[in-house]
Formats: sequence, C-alpha cells, structure tokens
Amino acid sequence: MATDKTPIHKRLVRAEQAQEEWKSKARERREESERLKKEGKRKDKRIKELENSLKGVQKDLKQSHKENQNQGKAIDILKKKSSMKVIGPLNTDLKLE
Repeated sequence: MATDKTPIHKRLVRAEQAQEEWKSKARERREESERLKKEGKRKDKRIKELENSLKGVQKDLKQSHKENQNQGKAIDILKKKSSMKVIGPLNTDLKLE
C-alpha cells in the first residue's frame, strides 16, 4: 500500500506494474475463453456427428429386426409344412405328426 512517505516515482512504478499485470491476466483469460469456445464448438460438432451416426445405426437395427421377424415367420411356415407327411405309397391324405 502506498503511504505518504513512499516516493512518487515508486508509486508510479508499482501502479504501472500492476496495470501491466492486470493486462496480461486479462489477455490470458481472453485466450483461455477463446480456446474453450473453440473446444466447445469441436465437441458440439462431434456430438452432432455421433447423433447422426446413432440415427443411422438405429435405422439399420430396425431394418434388421424386421428382416429377422420375417425370417422367423418363414421358418415357422416351413416347419409346419415339413411336419405334414404322406402316409402310404398311394394314400394322398395329409396328417400332422
């Protein structure tokens, strides 16, 4: 703290040093803020890319699920058909076993 006994030239030097220190800290804060904004924008862009990728994967999963269900139905139909057999060489009646 400056007192009346402190010479004016020392007070001026201290004030100038404090001003320079404040400016450098302000510059550092501004640079850090800009860096964080850029990083945030990169992360936002990456999140959007991942969301789009997720939508595509979910769409593929739904399509695969539908195909799987259709194949399951086809298998059930084939099982029913294969369980029907002709009994006797001339007998044309179909029986379920």
